[in-house]
Amino acid sequence: MTDLTQELYEALGSRLGGGGYDLVDLVPLKPGRAPGVKFQGLEEAIRQFESDRDGDLMTYVVQVRPVKKAIPSAMQAPPSAETAAPTAAPAATRAGQDPVYLADGSLNLPFLERNAQILLSAGETLLARNVYKTIMTSGGGGRTAVALMGIGRSFEVEGKLEEAVANFEESIAFHPSVEAFRRLASALVGLSKEQYAAEVLERACQQKEATDREKLEILKFAGQIRARLKDTARAEAHYRSALDLEPQSGELRCSLGSLFLQAGEVERARQAYEEATVADARNAQAWTGLGICCYTLGEKRKAYGHLVRALTIDLNSSSAIFYLMKCAFEIKRYKEAEVLLRNYVEITPVNVNLLYSLAGLQFHLGKFEACSKTAGRILSVRPEHKGASHLLQLVRERADAAAAGR
Repeated sequence: MTDLTQELYEALGSRLGGGGYDLVDLVPLKPGRAPGVKFQGLEEAIRQFESDRDGDLMTYVVQVRPVKKAIPSAMQAPPSAETAAPTAAPAATRAGQDPVYLADGSLNLPFLERNAQILLSAGETLLARNVYKTIMTSGGGGRTAVALMGIGRSFEVEGKLEEAVANFEESIAFHPSVEAFRRLASALVGLSKEQYAAEVLERACQQKEATDREKLEILKFAGQIRARLKDTARAEAHYRSALDLEPQSGELRCSLGSLFLQAGEVERARQAYEEATVADARNAQAWTGLGICCYTLGEKRKAYGHLVRALTIDLNSSSAIFYLMKCAFEIKRYKEAEVLLRNYVEITPVNVNLLYSLAGLQFHLGKFEACSKTAGRILSVRPEHKGASHLLQLVRERADAAAAGR
């Protein structure tokens, strides 16, 4: 969401709230794209605006609705057909008749929706889509937005992301929901449209119906996308807002650390990773990040200790292994690194560079038999490897010298 859109959202929301209305959504319409347009008349109006406007003019679609007044408990209205789960099958179903229709001849929309969900879960996307289209064209039960989202999900499963995006946008236009915003953003990321995806998630955060848990996940997602876009300021703002909802999160502090490290702000990254280790001393990612920060700042012995700790907690970290090897050879500390790397190469696909590092560690530790075996393993995969051949030669020379000494 741009700064202007955010300001408009806050200004309009405050003003409308005083007049008894909620601001549901504020959608910036960019040239050549009008997402979620429901009516042909609106499309014509937008084209008219674009035909004679100057290049700085911006167009928005504003959705509002009256604030719902609380109903006293004694006067609570019965649940709507859209949200109520039937407690018993319709009379026609109990009598063994077609469950697709109710006794009055109208479509049994809750039944159709449940069946569409089952079909979609089973991968029957075409059948599910046809059911959702039936629900949408029936015009009943206020289920248009749900049907459009179901159609979008069916296209998403098929990998047809452009079609999925179009239907998610239409679903939001009929009834903005957090789920529709989230799915739209995911599809946009799949199409490499990260900027638009971030804007969609920022609109989702403004939804009054969003729970704190939903907002937390949206803010994390938005922060990740802004980080990929190298928009450090907005990414940090999203992560900070998420921390307000989950103050003890080590994961979010690691996200901040990665963000600052990517931006070259190493001291800020170190602070974030240190806070993450305080929040969770078993957070391997935090110790890895802290190790990388210390290495970058030239504190290589500290870095070595942090990386050993990270790999002791979780051995499956290629970044930690890479920096641990750099530290080990630079500060000439091999013992812990050899044990960890030896275990690491046993659980990962064969990597000649790592095997060569392991052989080097074993040679420096005087484990000549182990070094020979590791070098032989390298040569069995890559016979022309000069480094492994040289290590084998060094081991033989030492063995010969030891034999001559006896």
